Amino acid sequence: MSQPYTYLRWFNEICTYLEQENVSMTAQQIETLFRPQFEKQLTPKQAIAMCWQAINQRRPTKY
Repeated sequence: MSQPYTYLRWFNEICTYLEQENVSMTAQQIETLFRPQFEKQLTPKQAIAMCWQAINQRRPTKY
């Protein structure tokens, strides 16, 4: 990462994205899914890409 993220700033960016995409996850689910990505020093966008399949499973189905 070019500029180190604080965990709260990083977590906030993840939560903002999930909210915009209408993804329903609890804080504990987000923490469990994304904390390992933070520890690998991925950016929020990289972390979202790594967890894309899990995120899509929580989206409301659109028909």
